[in-house]
Amino acid sequence: MFKKANSLLFVASMFFFLASLSACGGSDTSSDIKKVKNLTLFVHGFDKDGYKTSGTFGNNHPDEALEKFQALGEHYPVTEDTIVINITKSTTYYGDTPPNYYSKQDIQDLSTITAQWDGGIPRYALIIAKYAKHLMKQEKVNRINIVSGSMGSLVTRWMIEKDVEGLASNKKKPSGTALKV
Repeated sequence: MFKKANSLLFVASMFFFLASLSACGGSDTSSDIKKVKNLTLFVHGFDKDGYKTSGTFGNNHPDEALEKFQALGEHYPVTEDTIVINITKSTTYYGDTPPNYYSKQDIQDLSTITAQWDGGIPRYALIIAKYAKHLMKQEKVNRINIVSGSMGSLVTRWMIEKDVEGLASNKKKPSGTALKV
């Protein structure tokens, strides 16, 4: 039930996002068009068996709702001289194996927060924050949109309110604006 509700919430959010973009303008594809990157991360909701999950967390993780959104296309005209390259990713905060981009310090940070809070939302928020920073570096952008549902919203809220990994204090610009490539 939660997965279906999360999927519906995500798809509804993406349709609103697409409607906002498409309402802005043209479809010219000449070489003088500015390209901007829009990086969006989907944070999934609760899974009753998630805490028991083995495998890698904090890596690209397929999600059915995200795949439906990606199937709509990745280039959206915004104005006559600008086009958005929409990069959408999804990850999981469940698992017992750190991804290969984690440093020794990242593993220590995760161990510390897990011991301090006995895992849960603080641990998941750290995993999502580290993945968000990894994506931003990988895609060469300095802001990210986060779409979440159910418990993923609690994870995201903790990440923002507690300034996990400095994402909020580094004044990353709010969603809804894109960067020049």
